[in-house]
This record gives sequence, C-alpha cells and structure tokens, in this order.
Amino acid sequence: MDNNFTIKSYQSPEWMKDWIWDFAGYRCEDIDEIKEPIDWLIIYEDEYLSSPETWHSHLLENKIQTLVVFNDHPHKLTHKHLERINSLPFVNRLRIFCQGHWADSDRYPNIVSKHINFHEHFFSHHFIFILSRKLLQNRRPTKDFLWYTVPKDTFRKSLVDSFTNSVLLENSMVSFGNSSGGLINTTKNKLHSLEKKYGKGQWTVGLQSYGNGLPNMKAYELCMCEVVIESFVEYAGSWLLSEKFFRPISFGMPVILLCNTDMFEKIKEYGYRFYDFDNFYYKFQNTDDIKIKVDVLKKFMNHIKDDRPGALQEIADYNYNHFWNHRKNVYYDNVLQAWKNLLGGNSFVDNLYNDLDS
Repeated sequence: MDNNFTIKSYQSPEWMKDWIWDFAGYRCEDIDEIKEPIDWLIIYEDEYLSSPETWHSHLLENKIQTLVVFNDHPHKLTHKHLERINSLPFVNRLRIFCQGHWADSDRYPNIVSKHINFHEHFFSHHFIFILSRKLLQNRRPTKDFLWYTVPKDTFRKSLVDSFTNSVLLENSMVSFGNSSGGLINTTKNKLHSLEKKYGKGQWTVGLQSYGNGLPNMKAYELCMCEVVIESFVEYAGSWLLSEKFFRPISFGMPVILLCNTDMFEKIKEYGYRFYDFDNFYYKFQNTDDIKIKVDVLKKFMNHIKDDRPGALQEIADYNYNHFWNHRKNVYYDNVLQAWKNLLGGNSFVDNLYNDLDS
C-alpha cells in the first residue's frame, strides 16, 4: 500500500469502518462490486464466510492483490477454514485481523495475522474507572465468593453440577442460570430504565462493555473473590478473553480463573498475575478428568475461604494498577502497529503528524 491512507472495503458494517478509521488511521471506502483490479481490500468475516472460494478465486485471478479479513468472532473462523487458508498458494495475500488468539498457532504457520483483544480496551472506559473508585471506597467483604455463570457448554455444566448446593458456597453470592437469553433481556431492560431515569451519556457506553450482565455493585462490595470461567468452542480457530475476566480485574477484585493452559499463559504474557496455592492452576489445567478438576478447585477455594490469604488482594491490587496504568495504553500501540503491518504505507496519523509542522 502506498502513502494514501484510503483503502477499499466491500459491503462492510459501518462500525467496522469507523473503528478502523478511529483507531488504525485508515479510511475505508466501501464498494458494492469488483469491477476492476484492486490492490487492497478489507472485508468483514461474514462476507468472507458467505463464499470463501469466490474470494480465493479473486485472489488467484489477481482481481484482488491483497485481502484482509476482519475476524470479529472467534467461533466463526473454524480450524477447517484456517487450515484451508493456510494451504493456499497465495496465503500471504489473504491476511487476517483477529479479535483473539489462535487456539493452536502451530496449525497455521503460513497465515499473516494480527491479534487484538477488544474487551480489554472496552473495560478501560473512564466511567468504569469512576465506578471502580467508588467501589474501592465501599468494599468491605463479608462473603466468600461471587460466581455467576451459565452452563452453556459441557465444561461449565460439569462445574455447575458439582457445585450446586455445595456447602462451600453457603456464604457466597451464586447464580447458575439456565440460559443467557434471560440475562440479555434483563440487561436491556435495566439499561433502558436507567436511560429513562438519567438520560444517555458516556456512562451508557461504559456499561455496554459488560455485555449480557451489568455489574452488581453490592455483590462486589460484599464478596472477597470472583470465580470466572473462560472456555472456548472446540472447533473454533481462536479464542478471546471476554468481559467476564476484565470485570473483576478492572474493579480490583481477586479472581479465580478457570481456563486452559494456552489462555492462562497468554494472560500472564499480558502481565497479569494470579494467586496460587499448592500448584492449583497446574493441576486444574493439566487434566481432562472433571472429577480431579473439581477436587483441586474445591481444595483451593476452601483454602481461600478459611485462610483469607493477604496475597490474594495484593495481587488483585497489582492487576488493577497494571490494567488501568499500563495495559490500556498498550492497546493503542498494538492496534496501530497491527494495521501498519497488515497494510503498510502511511496511515492518517502519519500524514496528520507531518502536517502539524507550524
């Protein structure tokens, strides 16, 4: 790409084009059909998945020189899709911007891709920071655990079945809902009610970061530690960290994170830390036996409940400061560099910077 920061996009959603302009510095100029050869083209995941072979043909016939697919949902580009792309003779000309990380990067060594986690940025909204400061003033834990989850997959259902009516959770705030549909409706209705009461503003943008469930601030005041499950769809080519992880992190709340080894190691690469005891995380992540997982989890939770280790909150405080004072800034650098690597040339930011010369 040359120094022109305008790039073609094909029937793309407005929010995607706006986001690329605001954060990456490239203007998307939408087209409805390909009439002549195009050097660079961006398409949304749905457009690519509606007819992958058509897009492959366009690349093979040089109707498109380089195609960038905006992969917003990890479960949509499956292992099968990615392995097909990885085998293409022109694979270096079909590039992917992925919200998340490859579930198995070794399977796609030829794909040119860049990876960002949107949820970490969404939660760095200034209104969430304001809520966190208010929470820190009011937080006086008298209960043990906060655990809200929906048993939407086998892993979650096994954990919910093992902990339902458990004595371990007698002094905790727990909700094991049957579906996410009820949560979505409740959240929409609550937001609508609050907007009628207070009017719209940046606070609504901040609260929308919580997705299907608004935060229960009283629960965060009262509970010592939150249990979070981050799982991924087995057939999906990538995974992402959802709002469930960043919710307690952004509030300075201790967290027990139940996930696989790849997720855990990537989160530690981000710079976040976890309280551990008796090698809990290693034991939990390195077995497929759900009974063993449940046993080591209960032992870990009983330790936290009974011993109230000071290091638990110390690590939460570290993560809180790391999130608000470091990670939120890394996001901007990562996005700019990712798109610079995918597209090359000068972005709008480069051009504007050079114009500010007097």
